[in-house]
Amino acid sequence: QKEGGSSINTNRVQIMDSYDSISDDNNNNNNNNNNNNDNDNPRHARLKRHPTFWACVGVIQTLLSAGIIFGWASLLPVLRQQGAHYSAQTFTSIFTAGAVGNYLSTLFFGLILDRFGPRTTGTVAATLFAMGLMGTSYFEHHTSLAVGFALLGFAGPGIQMPTLHLANLFSSSGSSTGSPPKEGGSGGAAWFMSAQAAAFDGGTAVFAILRSLHQSTGLSATTFLRLYMVVPVWVLITSLWIWPDEILDPANEDDIVNETIDDVIVEPAAISVKPATPEPQRRNINNNDDEDDNDIRTIHPHNKNNPLRLSERSYVGPTGSPYLLASPLHRKQLQTQGRRRASPSLVNAPLSVILKHSAFWSLALWVAIHILKLNFIVATINDQLEIAMDSADQQEQLINVFGAMLPFGFVVLPLVAQLLDQSAQGALQLANSVGLLYGGVMVFCPGSKWLQMLVVFPSVACSRQLVYSTIFHQIGQLFGFSNYGVLLGLTNLCVSTLSMIQTPLVSWSELVQPPSYMAANWLLWIITIPLVVVAFWSDPKNSNSTGGAVTTTSPPKRRLPQNNSSDDNDETTGLMRPRGASWGNNNSKNNKNSILLSV
Repeated sequence: QKEGGSSINTNRVQIMDSYDSISDDNNNNNNNNNNNNDNDNPRHARLKRHPTFWACVGVIQTLLSAGIIFGWASLLPVLRQQGAHYSAQTFTSIFTAGAVGNYLSTLFFGLILDRFGPRTTGTVAATLFAMGLMGTSYFEHHTSLAVGFALLGFAGPGIQMPTLHLANLFSSSGSSTGSPPKEGGSGGAAWFMSAQAAAFDGGTAVFAILRSLHQSTGLSATTFLRLYMVVPVWVLITSLWIWPDEILDPANEDDIVNETIDDVIVEPAAISVKPATPEPQRRNINNNDDEDDNDIRTIHPHNKNNPLRLSERSYVGPTGSPYLLASPLHRKQLQTQGRRRASPSLVNAPLSVILKHSAFWSLALWVAIHILKLNFIVATINDQLEIAMDSADQQEQLINVFGAMLPFGFVVLPLVAQLLDQSAQGALQLANSVGLLYGGVMVFCPGSKWLQMLVVFPSVACSRQLVYSTIFHQIGQLFGFSNYGVLLGLTNLCVSTLSMIQTPLVSWSELVQPPSYMAANWLLWIITIPLVVVAFWSDPKNSNSTGGAVTTTSPPKRRLPQNNSSDDNDETTGLMRPRGASWGNNNSKNNKNSILLSV
């Protein structure tokens, strides 16, 4: 029996070595195929020859288009001075149309991007953006201004989205050569996506520059907007001659290993327990204390021909979201914690299950109220300061300061990233605290010049990044990425729906004599208080609308042959664990058993 067992062990090692050799050959073939595909696609090859340059082009185009409508507070005084004599309610409805279009256009352009690729998406977006600029330039006509500004808001994200796949020019190590990623690093791809987020906020500087030029040189809004047509023309040329019809493949696939490994279940027949031996050829899944948990990659999930691989790439990584690369925070957590899921969980549950749960709707309500408050201040800050300040000079000065601060909301991103990495609930409650703080100033001290500059303006500038970074993170963390795009779209739909009450709030404030925004500010401040509890409910661990435990429901998983036996399921890796075997650092020094893959 001892000789027979030794023979079986030897055969098992030979099989494993053969499997590894075949897998390595397949990987080499896949890499060669990818290189051949890149060579066959001249647009991909052009982008990869100068990755940093084209990444900068993408970021600059986002800066000049995606978020410029949120600089409305700087544009409004210029329009009024040049003959756009409309009511406060009318101006608010125009801004709301642009903001709602900005939120909802991601679904429209996402469908075009998935179906036709970056080139067509950029072409359509550039055309609509040019039409928006031309319509806005005729601001003396209400309909032209309303339609034009709505098109500016709608087309902005469409210019950004075809540039997001340029993150795939960079590996997670930060280089553009596809070299292996550094452990714990997020590399050039994460830097690129961070720059995209900063550029979106930075776009509010466009109308601040218009206001500055108008004050210093007398440049009219009509002239500026028509000269600004050079931006959509540049985007159109770039889309037609540079952007490809197909998205770029990632520089390397190692980053998605940990996110795909949980979609594989190895049944008892696929593993065996044997006494540990000193043979170096053996490939152990059971790691010692000094070994990294990522050795589980011996299953080779990055091999395209490997049947164990379930998840597919998207143009911005496994998330499938038009706004996110695979979250560096999420990836880091998986690498360090081994995909440990809290119970109850809705991660990758069917969409119908998520939509029946109060956690998602609590999260959507949380973000909708915060964005309503922020957009209300952006839309009405001119009128509120006109009422609250003692002189027109103070009002002009404060509007200039507000316009200068808005583009720098991205400076809060490192703090938000660290906070989300440590405690997502902490980020939610921080946003609530900031909302209560600047809302309190608008209620109790609206005429304080210093409180406006030191509290309200920086809080409004930073809160948009804080709120949306948190919502991006939480949707993926709590509900997974199987329905990420749909859930993000539904969240933006909730934001847009609640934003519709901005115009009635302004009408309410302007109808009283003398006009006062006190009641509206009181209402917005009061509805912020329950968000402390709503944020708590947004975690499925704290909110369960079904009245019982929520069971994780994942997409169909590939299963290796099953052998009926009484085995335990390992909570950390998702693999079936035979009795007496251990994973990772679970008493590995005292356990003499090793778990080997077999075929």
